[in-house]
Amino acid sequence: MQLTSASTLHLAVTGYIVGLIWVIQLLHYPAFRDIAPERWASFHHNHISAMGLLAGPPMVLSLLLAGWCAWKLGDPFSYAALGCEVVAWVVTFSLSVPAHNRLASAADPQTIALLISTNWLRTAAWTIKLLILSVQRIH
Repeated sequence: MQLTSASTLHLAVTGYIVGLIWVIQLLHYPAFRDIAPERWASFHHNHISAMGLLAGPPMVLSLLLAGWCAWKLGDPFSYAALGCEVVAWVVTFSLSVPAHNRLASAADPQTIALLISTNWLRTAAWTIKLLILSVQRIH
């Protein structure tokens, strides 16, 4: 198997996403519980705007690179990494985005708890993907 500059970029982008998702999971989402109700709508709007910039482009790039590497390298590592990426995207758009939509106007403790618990799926998927890509580098 030949590792390319695309696979190196793929590893780097995935590493960035993993760092970001762990900060969100352990620090940012739990802090949602502490936002005063009168500040919630503004806070959540700012969260969505910032995360769109911080997470959106890297997620798109990561998906494209995962597909490209699976197609070009065609090895089990690349296919497994693509599978993890797909899981993260499915969770994002089937669970996380709807939860954020419900939180847009008001904080809801049950929705925040759901967001935190289901975000573990994305955290795990991207972390496993990073481990797969790291092992791929040494094989």
